[in-house]
Amino acid sequence: MKVFPEITPVSDENLFVLQHHLNADFDYPIHLHDDFELTLVEGCNGRRIVGNSVENYEQEDLVFLGPNIQHKWMKEEGSTDKPCVTTLQFKRSIISDSLLKKNEFESIRTLFSNSGKGVVFEGTDRYRIKLILKDLVISSGFERVILFFNLLHQLGISQETRSLASDGFIGVHPQETSRRINKVLEFIFENYNRPIDVKEAALLINMSDSAFSHFFKKRTGKSFIKFLNDIRLGKAAFFLINSNKNIAEICYECGFNNLSNFNRQFKKFKGLTPSDFRKSLADLQTA
Repeated sequence: MKVFPEITPVSDENLFVLQHHLNADFDYPIHLHDDFELTLVEGCNGRRIVGNSVENYEQEDLVFLGPNIQHKWMKEEGSTDKPCVTTLQFKRSIISDSLLKKNEFESIRTLFSNSGKGVVFEGTDRYRIKLILKDLVISSGFERVILFFNLLHQLGISQETRSLASDGFIGVHPQETSRRINKVLEFIFENYNRPIDVKEAALLINMSDSAFSHFFKKRTGKSFIKFLNDIRLGKAAFFLINSNKNIAEICYECGFNNLSNFNRQFKKFKGLTPSDFRKSLADLQTA
């Protein structure tokens, strides 16, 4: 499946670019770009692709994307709805690293940290954020700057969110402050393609197996084996979408040593076998 690089209209002269399309036709292919993006879709039902996440949405959808994660929105086939799409794009460089480290920027720092897999906003938070975005559309001058940073803050403090792409799909993992857990996470991402176990990971940080298992689950919300398996499956989905490797090659390159087990695990993970998953994404690409 081909993913098209996009050059956004964001320039060094702009803080951000805001585009508001009435009766959007969703004719762009699956694509990615270097900039952050907030997309609001209103007035139609459809499907959304973000990384290896493929989900339906109904009437309204609000998603924040970090740089270089592939995405596409579609409306329901045969629909006569006339959707409205509002897109906000900006460069990471608008906020310096030293400024982002300030306590007052904690919410925006959190937003950027969580954006690598795409974040969907739901419930009352989505409605509240949508109102700020609509004010931004009709604002001008310095008022736009204030509204823009308030928008980022509200996105960052929202509790009604879900990550979209899975761990491992684009090589991101939870941003931890613990040096020990970061060491283990880096180890997993560098070695997921070979046999590794709890004992080897525990030795990295001088823990017993049982103490490590408790520590890891408390930090990540998953057992070590579940986390490792999710990374492997996320990587497999990446290769299914972004390479021409056959399924057996992907199976073994992602650390699985049995093709039937890989097929079974992947179907449990995505609801489709690897071959059906690849076909479904190819079908959506041509939709």
